[in-house]
Amino acid sequence: MHLTHLQFIRRLLHVSCLFFTQAQLQAEVINLPLTEHDNELFIVNMPHAGMSKQQVLDTFGEADSVSQPIGRPAISQWLFTEFTVFFEVDTVLHSLVTPPSPY
Repeated sequence: MHLTHLQFIRRLLHVSCLFFTQAQLQAEVINLPLTEHDNELFIVNMPHAGMSKQQVLDTFGEADSVSQPIGRPAISQWLFTEFTVFFEVDTVLHSLVTPPSPY
C-alpha cells in the first residue's frame, strides 16, 4: 500500500496524539508537603463576595490591618489573623485564607 505524503503525515500525527494521550494518562501525581500542617483540615469562616464593609465589620470585627485603597476602582484589603479580605470600594471581591506558619 502506497501512502501519499499527506496521508503519512496524518497517520503520524494520529499515532503521536495517541502516544501523548497515553503518556498523560499514565502520569504520576506527587504531593510534596509544604508545612507540617498540610494534613490538617481546618475550616475558616470568612467573608464572601458581595458583602459590604459594614457587614464584614459587624460579623468579624475590626481587622488587624487595613490597607489604603489603590487604583480605580479603589481596591483595598483588610488583614485578619485567619484570612485577608479584598474590597472593591465597599464590596467584598474575594477572601483568602492565611496559610499556617511553618514555624
